[in-house]
Amino acid sequence: MAKKARGLKPEQLIAEVAGGDIRPFYLLYGEEEYEREAIAAELIEKIIPARARDFNLDIVRADRFDLLDFMQIFDSYPMMAEMRLVVLRDVHDLTADQCRGLERVFEAGVETTCLIAVGHKVDLRRKIFRQFATLGRAIEFRSPYDNQVPQWIQRYANRAGIGIEPAAIQLLSQYVGAKPRELVSEIEKMVSFAGTPIKVE
Repeated sequence: MAKKARGLKPEQLIAEVAGGDIRPFYLLYGEEEYEREAIAAELIEKIIPARARDFNLDIVRADRFDLLDFMQIFDSYPMMAEMRLVVLRDVHDLTADQCRGLERVFEAGVETTCLIAVGHKVDLRRKIFRQFATLGRAIEFRSPYDNQVPQWIQRYANRAGIGIEPAAIQLLSQYVGAKPRELVSEIEKMVSFAGTPIKVE
């Protein structure tokens, strides 16, 4: 059985995919939008090469969801690549009937298609969202608590390839707090102004 959302960290997921362990289903959900979207973008980059993306990447939004159209896309074979990728966005807006219809995706499965579902808060009592955790990977992105902000900053800096000293991390944590988008904005300003590593003079 796959690890539950709370048992797998974003950086572990990316390392897993980079190592060639690609699961058929991914669910990225939660209120912390910045990191959630960053991981979704990174998954797309690693699963589908840029040269094959025009033919093998489809993005479907819940407000335009039609089950028959979705199944036709999902069942299609990749072109000039080993895999195709379908990204289903705003899954929190799917109706109960749509969720039940999508359950057939998990029942049948397609070896050459990977599904990434991205959304805000989802109802984990629904079978379809539980299936992501048991048949693939599901990760919840929560807004960091105040005492988790330094680790959040370090994770972001690692992904972005930005050096940052511990004293600078603590200073950002104190003055910006648990506001991921503002933290990223401040870090980008510092890099633009003084370069890296970011440090306190």
